[in-house]
Amino acid sequence: METLTEYLQQQFGSAYEEADRARRAVTREAWRRRFVAYALKGIAVLGGLVLAVGLVPPLSQWLGFGIAAAVAVDGLVSNHMRLITTVKATQAYGRLLRSVTRSHQRDLSPILNLKASDPGTAQRQLDDLNARLLKELHMSSERIETALDEADLKALLRLSVEGDEAKPSPIAPNAP
Repeated sequence: METLTEYLQQQFGSAYEEADRARRAVTREAWRRRFVAYALKGIAVLGGLVLAVGLVPPLSQWLGFGIAAAVAVDGLVSNHMRLITTVKATQAYGRLLRSVTRSHQRDLSPILNLKASDPGTAQRQLDDLNARLLKELHMSSERIETALDEADLKALLRLSVEGDEAKPSPIAPNAP
């Protein structure tokens, strides 16, 4: 049977790894979306310059269509909005992981020093540290996930061609 300390350490390690995996996932998404954003922006800007200078008059109509399509694709897939959201999430996860790591490193040393003279108190302090950091990981990760979810919903609502009356009603978490 595992002890409370073992359980808390295992839970803390799992929560830390989960937050790190989420950070890596949103980082990868941000890089993909950044590439798409720069590509679409490049098409629009460079295409606009070519049209303005009149370098390829026979292709002007197709170039204009390409520019309009690039702008439309960016708007329809909400790439720019999601890019900003994923960069914010990446930064938030990074801050969370750095904060938890620093707190753990800072607070663990005195506990380890106390272990030789008062193992019982050291054990309780270690359990408290792991429980506090576990709670911080869970609460902060949940806030980041909620922000990502809300940004997705806002992007979907902006796509609506219907009026405000077509917006769905709020759904409470854990609703049947």
